[in-house]
Amino acid sequence: MPTTNPGGGQATLEEVVVTARKVTEDLQEAPASIVAVSGSQLQAAGVVDVQGLEKFVPSANLRSEGPVVETFIRGVGSNIDSANVDEAVSYNYNGIVLSRFATAGLLFDVANVQVIAGPQGTLYGGTAAGGAINVTSARPKDDAAGAITLEGGNYARAHFSGFQDIPVSDMLSVRGAIDYDRRDGYETYGFDAQDSIRGRLSALITPNDSASVLVFASGSYDDGKPAVAINNPLYDSSNPWKVAPAGPTYANPVDPNYVQRTIETYVFGANADIAMGDNHFTYIPGFVHNIIGYQTYIGYFPHPVKESEAQVSQELRWNRRFDALALSAGVFYLHDSVGMYGGFGAPILPKPPYIAVTPSGQLRQDETSYAVFGQGVYSVTDKLRLT
Repeated sequence: MPTTNPGGGQATLEEVVVTARKVTEDLQEAPASIVAVSGSQLQAAGVVDVQGLEKFVPSANLRSEGPVVETFIRGVGSNIDSANVDEAVSYNYNGIVLSRFATAGLLFDVANVQVIAGPQGTLYGGTAAGGAINVTSARPKDDAAGAITLEGGNYARAHFSGFQDIPVSDMLSVRGAIDYDRRDGYETYGFDAQDSIRGRLSALITPNDSASVLVFASGSYDDGKPAVAINNPLYDSSNPWKVAPAGPTYANPVDPNYVQRTIETYVFGANADIAMGDNHFTYIPGFVHNIIGYQTYIGYFPHPVKESEAQVSQELRWNRRFDALALSAGVFYLHDSVGMYGGFGAPILPKPPYIAVTPSGQLRQDETSYAVFGQGVYSVTDKLRLT
């Protein structure tokens, strides 16, 4: 679509191709509110986690709550962080749906992030009342390209990231990517510290122009110390990051050895695409395993969260366009097994052994889901479409 620029010439509006509605389409013509951000844009803005997406998605509010990120789009979201309560915004990584505890370590070596607002239950299921966030990793290329980025800063910040493409043959390319990020804590005793390492290995197989298979394995490990809730009024009015040496009574001092965080997330999956005439088929198998060990203080009372979750999912999708009519249909399967413990407790002793924490929730849950979905979009005119 040509537009006139201030210099008097004509500039062509760049076409942005998106897949947030599980079809390939021009962003300008998609009948939905979609924000697409490239990996280079994220890197230039210094975005290293999903909370940083607020810089690009004005309708989204993302806030850290312990080991999870509470996500709201257009005010629709969920602040109940239990593993047995469905999210209201769906996270998807290379087409694989993720649980609320598995969103750490996603934004490195990214091709693009696409955020679609509004209820998306038809295409994304019951966890997408507010919308969906889709993260797509960079695919292997056949040009043997590679890059390394180094950063440093105060609080002993050190950030290293890099990738390397390896063309193995005409049909096979491999890509390896790694990201390491650490800094000291902002709060007293080293609380609110970052120490994470993330890696991915992917292979792209292209036997012909009509078929491709992407296989990938991604892992993330974070053992930095979490933040501790700061009570008001501040313990030290001149230092809002200073944690008091004791809680409501001096019988329960804050113990730096108690505060710890280990977040492990592993994702294995594939994207298989094949075109047969006017029919396009996509198959996405996935396995997600996350292990959370998280202990901090809320109001100077200990708050532990222990969680282990294993998820297997499969999606088979069909797309076809008949002139003015575009059809999508598919089947979906998911099995999720989760064990979780979380609670608040009485004040702990200054030294081990600690007083046992009174559990507010112990959970063991296995869930199996099946779904069939379909959607059609008919273009009545160039500017009017019916879904």
